[in-house]
Amino acid sequence: MRRFWIPSDRIQEATPILDGEEAFHLIRVLRARSGQTILLMDGRGTVAEARVQSILRDRVALTVLHRTHVPETRPFRIVVAQALLKDVYMEDLIRRWVELGADECFPFVSERSVPILEGDRCQKRKQRWEALAKEAMKQSGNPYLPTLHEPIDIYQMLDALRHCPVKLLFWENESRMLSREIFSVPDRMEGRIDIGVVFGPEGGISESEVATCQQHGFQTVSLGSRILRAVTAGIVGLGLVGFLAEEALAPANLPPSAGSNQDGNPAGDPLHQER
Repeated sequence: MRRFWIPSDRIQEATPILDGEEAFHLIRVLRARSGQTILLMDGRGTVAEARVQSILRDRVALTVLHRTHVPETRPFRIVVAQALLKDVYMEDLIRRWVELGADECFPFVSERSVPILEGDRCQKRKQRWEALAKEAMKQSGNPYLPTLHEPIDIYQMLDALRHCPVKLLFWENESRMLSREIFSVPDRMEGRIDIGVVFGPEGGISESEVATCQQHGFQTVSLGSRILRAVTAGIVGLGLVGFLAEEALAPANLPPSAGSNQDGNPAGDPLHQER
């Protein structure tokens, strides 16, 4: 079933209207017909099955048949910061990060960044990234869109990620491998844990920038002995972070919380006491 993005307020309506580029694609490219069933997604976890009721020149009237909210089950959020790459590479990364489940993305300008986005171009690139993210969301079926930010400088990036209890910088000169143990948080926090992940530009992040990141609490980690292209590192690194963090932070792998017995059951709970 074909998927289409629609704003959150409209997906809650019984008879929403699909317009803009989404309607153009449904009408002109897919040759929609009345009675056809499609899926609507708002990028915030709500998914609705809808039937095409009528088709006008630039909009489609729909009737929602079923609506559901897909909960976010991962116990963490991935906040990724990427030193700006050339446009085509940056766009490819945005697509892959949506597929891999990134929650928030901060492009930043580093010493070796090739493109420097300013003014109107900065806003236009963000709009382009948002459009690509929606395409990737529909293709992958990921019901959540990441929050995409306009490019910032490295100090603004460090400030934006300062709240993350786990902060990682992938660096080609580091020998310490990414591992599950890195995601062990001494004091288990309520809610989802934010994991900050930083990737350098083509040519690598400079040693002075590495030192600055380390001063702000970042651990440098490696993806192995080979020097990977920036795009490859961004895809492989984020995929591994998601996989290892999910293993490390799964409820079954966490230490018992205070007030629980060794089986992880609340102490004194009569339903779990031996009879």
